Amino acid sequence: MELFSNRFRNLVRDALNADRQVLATIALKDNGFIREIKQRLDIRLLEVTPAKRNRLLEAILDGL
Repeated sequence: MELFSNRFRNLVRDALNADRQVLATIALKDNGFIREIKQRLDIRLLEVTPAKRNRLLEAILDGL
């Protein structure tokens, strides 16, 4: 529902364009806005699965 809000999308873009790191979750299913975020060159996507979740913190910290 938030994805239909221009204000929400602008706030997300502002956060991602700021000079700081952002940790967030994003839907697997793409729509235009989600696709836009996933295609950014400064985005690192990590898929969370039961098999990978115990190593997730390490993967995040390795990317810093």
